[in-house]
This record gives sequence, C-alpha cells and structure tokens, in this order.
Amino acid sequence: MSASAETLENVSQAVDASTADRTPTPAGERYAVRASGVRRVFSGRAVLDGVDLALKKGDFVALLGPSGTGKTTLLRIIGGLDIADEGHVVVPRLRSIVFQEPRLVPSQRVWRNVALGARRPRAARRRALDALAEVGIDQHAMAWPRTLSGGEAQRVALARALVTEPDLLLLDEPFASLDALTRIKMHDLLAALCAKHQPAVVLVTHDVDEAILLADRVLVLSNGTIALDQHVDIEKPRRRDDPRFLELRATLLEQLGIARTVGGEGADVPSDH
Repeated sequence: MSASAETLENVSQAVDASTADRTPTPAGERYAVRASGVRRVFSGRAVLDGVDLALKKGDFVALLGPSGTGKTTLLRIIGGLDIADEGHVVVPRLRSIVFQEPRLVPSQRVWRNVALGARRPRAARRRALDALAEVGIDQHAMAWPRTLSGGEAQRVALARALVTEPDLLLLDEPFASLDALTRIKMHDLLAALCAKHQPAVVLVTHDVDEAILLADRVLVLSNGTIALDQHVDIEKPRRRDDPRFLELRATLLEQLGIARTVGGEGADVPSDH
C-alpha cells in the first residue's frame, strides 16, 4: 500500500532523530553500528533480551529467524522507528530504510519520490535522476507510481534510500513480495550497489538462500537473543550449487529447526514455525 506524503515525512523525521539511546556515530568511529544489551518488551514478553550487535562500514548482516523473534523490532530500533526499553545503540546520522512495500507517494512522479530523500534540495532532481540510473529505471523518471510493476517500484524505493548517501542501509524483507525471477535480479542489483557505495547493511529476511547469497554474516535470532552469528566465507558472486553454500544452508536450516527444504527457489523460514 502506498504511503501519503505526510506519512513519509513522519518516517523521515523519525529516522533522522537522535535520542540518548541512539547516539550518532562520532567521526572516525570504527563501527557503523554498536548495539549493546538491547531489550524490548511487549505485553510482558521480551522480544529482544540483551542483544549485542556491531557492524563496521561495508559490513552486510542478514537477520534470520521465525516471525516473532525480534528481527524487525531490532531493525526498527537501529533505524530510530522504535526505542529499546534497555540497552544502548550507536548508529550513523545518515541512515535509510527500505520496507517490504515501496511506500511511494501516488501523487508524485517517480523522480520526485526519489528526491524526497535528497539531502541537498537544490540538487535534488539531478541526484534523483542519477540514483534512478543506478538502479536501472531512469527511463521511468516521469512516470506515476501506479504504472510501475512491483519490481520497478521497489527499485524506486531503493533509489530513494541511496540518494541520501547513507552510512547505514536497513532492509526489511524488501524482496518478499516479488516473483522469483525479479527477486534474483534485485539480489544482483543490491549486491552491486552495496559493493559500490559500501554502507553498513542490515537485512531482515525469511529466505535462507537470500541471506547466504548477499550477507557477510548471518545472524539467527531465537528467544530474544542471537543464537548464531555465522560468517559467510564464500567468495562472491555465490552459487547455490557450491558445496560450501549447501553446507552453510543445512547448518542454518538446522539452527532454525527445519529438517529439510521442500522445493522452491529459496529456503523460506515458515512464519508459524
């Protein structure tokens, strides 16, 4: 569902806000993200219970786990859309979030949707067009959002995130609603963009294959804590038929309590598991 301009403005303000528990990373700080002892409680249940996380510039971390294990809650706390009940979070001032839905403003043309994220208003149009070219959709700069396919709309959302030149890019299942072929293309695009811009990246996903293909580290959340922090020591681009890929896939599925994978392009973690 598309968001209104007012909603997008409120989200932007929330992401840019700093609080005592969300301190901007100082100049020269070694880590792009440092979270320690993060705890978040809903209705008496600790969704996050003492989570520690550290990312350097250029690190790509994927968060795996069944629904309800705190993946999106942790992402929202890092992004400034939620506040931890306990703990401390240090993040860069410049950060962007891409959601599962593109959240484009239907009354604004594509380039203006991208320009919403520009940091320099006078150069907003030029920067928006450059960002659209980077994601391969500059030919639709003057189009209305309703004319775009799902994959095209998500490319616009990614361009809007990158136009801020963020030090931290947060991705909340951005490809979950796309068909398998479009998803593969978006994986390749995201990998190329991250290699070029080198932001720290946190990706929330239910897809084990997606996590292995894209991330340098895969974290499995369980019972409010990080049950596994697994480095992915496979050179890129990665292949699903690589024995090391298959071995790591089996390890992650076992950690997630899934005995085997039934068909499909990727290995999705069931939301009711």
